[in-house]
Amino acid sequence: MYEPKEGDKFDFSDFEHVIEPMLTSIFYLFVNVIRNEGAKKVFILTARGNPDPVKNFLKSIEMEYGLPASKVEVMAVGSSDPLAKSEKIKEKVRITGANRVRFYDDSEKNIAAADELNHDPEMVESGVRIETRLVKES
Repeated sequence: MYEPKEGDKFDFSDFEHVIEPMLTSIFYLFVNVIRNEGAKKVFILTARGNPDPVKNFLKSIEMEYGLPASKVEVMAVGSSDPLAKSEKIKEKVRITGANRVRFYDDSEKNIAAADELNHDPEMVESGVRIETRLVKES
């Protein structure tokens, strides 16, 4: 992972669009969870600051892949910091009252941050179990 240096300036304007998307194994896992495993709700956490590009992409393939829009919520984290994703998970658990979360990601650091939620006093006291799975391209 790149470590920012003093004076770095980044242009994230490309993140306002989904450009030439590649449907990877994590996408097909996502489709399977929705269609075959009976997930009540699926939340997509994107490091992007704006969820709309991902929402628009999903809408464009909704019919082709049988993705019911009512089951999918895209949440913009606005950061690549793994702790930002785990905080979003915690926030969503508080809001929904969920007691089981399955978290799939292709980043070992994001998986480790989500695993740490199993030791968070608030999550433990609430009986919340976070199940993680590292998804790598083969």
